[in-house]
Amino acid sequence: MYKLLKGPFDKEGACIIVTAVSDCVASELWAAKVFGMYTSWARKQGCKVGLIEKISSMSGHVRTLAMEIESEYMFGILSREKGMHRMTYSSLENSDKYQALSARVDVIPLFLDRPVNLHLDDNDIEIAPSPSECKKQDSRNCAAVRVLHKPSGVTAESSGERSYFANKLKATSRLKLKLLLIARELGVSDMKIMNKQAIEYKCSGGTRRYTFGPQKLVHDLNTGIQLSDLNLVLEGEIEPFIRGRIIARQ
Repeated sequence: MYKLLKGPFDKEGACIIVTAVSDCVASELWAAKVFGMYTSWARKQGCKVGLIEKISSMSGHVRTLAMEIESEYMFGILSREKGMHRMTYSSLENSDKYQALSARVDVIPLFLDRPVNLHLDDNDIEIAPSPSECKKQDSRNCAAVRVLHKPSGVTAESSGERSYFANKLKATSRLKLKLLLIARELGVSDMKIMNKQAIEYKCSGGTRRYTFGPQKLVHDLNTGIQLSDLNLVLEGEIEPFIRGRIIARQ
């Protein structure tokens, strides 16, 4: 299968990031479930898993989770997992009506041995908390650093390093990789002229639907593959989707 992976970053490791789309507890729990699907898959594949990060929301639940998989070709294997993973379920009050929750999955290449070759203008970057704000706070409250690219609206976070400075570097590196991937998809070379609406459209595209109910079903929107064993998929059995996408790329 590796012979089919010929993209510029396909041989790299991968950082997979799962974010709850809304602030409600149910959405955050669903994001954690999706993240657990990937950690289970990585463990079953015997992958070398490095850093695992969890960034909490105001409710105290986990809003964003990230995992670095250091094994080769992980980016090529997992890159098509990006997008919205939507779960639908019937409410107890009315079993005929379905409610939906979404988790956004981002997959970026993991560069362990070299910096990301992309220059960003300092005026285009916003960092939270800022270094001055962090000095005023308890250092433990500055663990998570968020970096925003103002022209595009793209953000990246890091919380797994031991210092504010290290998290700032990691978040900036992740931001650059996100921008490189988006620029390639949109066919643009100038990061300043990226269209926010086009980026939002790309990021909101559906990847997979998970239906809870009398008839459980997992439907992969990119390949058309449907599996009825929902629990098995959430336990990490996602190889049919991954293989189908790699073959479809050719």
